[in-house]
Amino acid sequence: MEICTCDNCSQYTVTLPDGGIQKGLLVHYSTRNRHLRCLANQPVEATLSRLFPNISFNEEAKGFQGPQLIKPKEVVTDSEEDESDSGGKDLMKDSEIAFLVLEYVMWLHLECGLSQQNSQKARDRVIKILECIYQRHQIKSTLKESIPHDIRTIVKKLQLNVSFEQYICCSKCYYLYDAELAPDECSYKSSPSSQPCATDLFHSSWALPDPQAKVFLKDFKVPSQKWSYGQILPNNKPRPRIPKVKFVTQSFTEWIKWFLNIPGLEETIEKWKEQLETQPLEPIFDVVQGAMWKTIFPKEFNNNSLTLGFSLFVDWFNPMQNKLSGRQVSMGVIALNCLNLPPRLRHQPKYTFLAGMIPGPNQPNMLTINNVLVPLVKELIEFNNGLTICTPKFPRGRKVQVKLAALIGDVVATHKVSGFMSHSANKFCNWCEVTINEKKSLKLGKSRSGREVRNISHQYHELESQAKKDKLAKSTGIRWSELNRLPYWNPVLNVTLGVMHNWFEGILQHHFKYRWGFAFRNQGQQHDSNDDSSSGTEVMSLAQSECDLKSGLLSDSIKRKLISNIHLVVVPKGVTRMRKHLGESKSGTLKASEWNALFNVYIPLSILDVVYNFSQDAHFNYKILLINLCALVQCTNLVSGKITQKEDSLQFSQTYETYQKTSFELFENIKLQPNHHYAMHLPDHIDWWGPPMGVSEFSGERLVGILQILKTNHLIGDMEETLMKKFSQRQRLEVQMQEITEPQNMRSPKISQLTNHIYDRLFLHLRSAHPNLRDYRDLPHPNDAFVLPNYAKALKSAFWKIGMKISSLQPNNIIYFKDRKSNNYGQVSRIIDLGSTKLHKGPLILLKVLKKINKRSKEFEQVNSFLEALNITQVGSDGSYVFIPMDQIISLAAYRRLPAWTLGISKPSLFVRNINKLVGLEVQTLRDGSFLDHTMSP
Repeated sequence: MEICTCDNCSQYTVTLPDGGIQKGLLVHYSTRNRHLRCLANQPVEATLSRLFPNISFNEEAKGFQGPQLIKPKEVVTDSEEDESDSGGKDLMKDSEIAFLVLEYVMWLHLECGLSQQNSQKARDRVIKILECIYQRHQIKSTLKESIPHDIRTIVKKLQLNVSFEQYICCSKCYYLYDAELAPDECSYKSSPSSQPCATDLFHSSWALPDPQAKVFLKDFKVPSQKWSYGQILPNNKPRPRIPKVKFVTQSFTEWIKWFLNIPGLEETIEKWKEQLETQPLEPIFDVVQGAMWKTIFPKEFNNNSLTLGFSLFVDWFNPMQNKLSGRQVSMGVIALNCLNLPPRLRHQPKYTFLAGMIPGPNQPNMLTINNVLVPLVKELIEFNNGLTICTPKFPRGRKVQVKLAALIGDVVATHKVSGFMSHSANKFCNWCEVTINEKKSLKLGKSRSGREVRNISHQYHELESQAKKDKLAKSTGIRWSELNRLPYWNPVLNVTLGVMHNWFEGILQHHFKYRWGFAFRNQGQQHDSNDDSSSGTEVMSLAQSECDLKSGLLSDSIKRKLISNIHLVVVPKGVTRMRKHLGESKSGTLKASEWNALFNVYIPLSILDVVYNFSQDAHFNYKILLINLCALVQCTNLVSGKITQKEDSLQFSQTYETYQKTSFELFENIKLQPNHHYAMHLPDHIDWWGPPMGVSEFSGERLVGILQILKTNHLIGDMEETLMKKFSQRQRLEVQMQEITEPQNMRSPKISQLTNHIYDRLFLHLRSAHPNLRDYRDLPHPNDAFVLPNYAKALKSAFWKIGMKISSLQPNNIIYFKDRKSNNYGQVSRIIDLGSTKLHKGPLILLKVLKKINKRSKEFEQVNSFLEALNITQVGSDGSYVFIPMDQIISLAAYRRLPAWTLGISKPSLFVRNINKLVGLEVQTLRDGSFLDHTMSP
């Protein structure tokens, strides 16, 4: 039903839900459309005169000339005289429009990847459109002359240029030289008694890469003998010095000055700090609340000073976008993020400091990685005592102190940077002194001491021969790290364990592929991988000819039924969806977020009825299988949780021990990986840092994804500088561009008549808060009666939190909510809005209550305990409904519908999974590639 306001219907009045009165008649929408079509056949002037009685229209002119407001003839302002002389009035100045056009062109070039030529074409078309508008309104403009045509000039106009520091870099040892003072050959020595590297730093005159060779060698012939570096070429020109490899970085000091001058940034940092100070000691939901942070940053007493903590991310990636069939190149990234910002902001690209790109095509080793860290560490040492920087809040300057709080990355990268040996070393762990022979016992060794590690590292650095250094490293597992120059650096506690590679792509992947037997035999086919991890995973298949059933526990029939159930799971929008061909070679590799969702949601909702149905034919103890899986799922819940409690570290330790013990009972010929040992240190990391996801590699891998899509010439030696330049320009452009609000949906929801069933339930719900509320059917009503109308706005969906939407349709139609006595699940039936703040503010949700099912037959008595361990609830409807407000919703839920007689239940039911506490499953992707966690903050 809709309100029609045509000539005939306007003679009537309608009472709105909020008590207001509007002219019109409540009719069916088809009737209203018919009235509007009749109205459209009337003359335009007559229709407009009826709708706008205070506006006169020119009926003599050909066509409609536009409305002109009637004003007294004797009142003419100066602005109107100027406007009439110029033929119109500018809504915006040319300079403002030109600035917006410049931003748009640069956005196309940097964000959308348009080439310079196509960006120039876009600029010309935009100017052409604006000129047509100006000509139509007879406005004189110099817009075309004020907008540059070349992209490089636009960059200067918008002040997007960033000054970089370039070093001559040795392609073998990665030692850095000043561009003006670099020798012809590398003179770096790994130890005082070692031989110099002696790698050529510059191209020879006849081996210059194109196009340099054409420029420098076009005027003379290449000599038959090699020219020395000091000789003069035959045409009396000095020999060109073209470096083979360059290392490009930007000044951290200059970036901090720009960073702190971002509008509103200081206020954001201070507000987040004040919010954290008002929170109790538990639960911990941010790294700033962790014990390690409080050790590095004691409480400040000077309000004028500012202490910032940064995380360092180091990783290597293939700039060719990980094409397995293409060219294999490895390039490194060094990036820092400010941990003082709220979690939803700290990892956004516009707040990320890109310190440098480690040149390819190879990776530096455990020793040479320190050489590229020298410029960054030098500036961090200067910031340790604090530097005075002018900010918007303190124009005369404030003391800013910066410390490196955490090293983030996969274990391979963190071992390189922090100065520890690789996985194959005798003492391979950087948190304890366990040996490689003791790895199979799954016991932790003696904990390492940060002070002791620093002493051994400095001792390694001062040894004169490389043989002595290697001997010391072999016995202790410790090398020199450039980060040990920082006076506050703890090489044990400041190094985090990245759960993205360790747990999701390590433990979970190994369990699914090799212990359960989903590993795929690669038969020579190569597939492209766009995984957000630098380490690829094998492709999986369920085909009988390709699946190695002997290497896994589950039979082929169980696997197929499990995959079939997984595809029946319904997850809310924002939760990672499983691939359509999961388990087949065409599905490709799984990402870390998919492994997380698979073991947190999909497998728990899919496996229980499968195992019970095939328990009689199974060649293994299905109860031990479920206990093993429950332990793994509970550990995954703790790893991916949004908050941590004091007892979570102990719970993880005990649960992980249960998982390992049952694994030895269940699986044959278990192969333990280093990841299985590193995972035993997660309880300590939970105590130090809080939620492991707060210091995970996800943000760094997303940064790698952004760098991979930036357009370059794909020439090693040039693309590193191009990536640095484009990322920095894109970063500053994003800060400069004003936030453009999305146009709101002007289409209001339809007003519909409530059925008696819904009206009665709504009346009972509102009557408890409004005792004087009357039923509209209780006629006659006294004067000034408070009557509940039988009309309301019917909503298809409603936003519960920023970006989180509930709906009466799949997949966001099952919610977890707070009831008067306990928490329950419910299926959204209707969403209505009364449009009146007197009765209720905001939408009301009619839920079909889903109650927990506990009663089962004897053969399924243990199902409830397994369901509870997997965080799954089996629910069913008893036909009851309830109205709840939006603030009673706890979270959305994933679910799978079950037929009757599933696990001893005689009626249809559902498996439901609350996703409230899983940080990796309740996120929304922002436009800039960052991730917004809506419930990370309290």
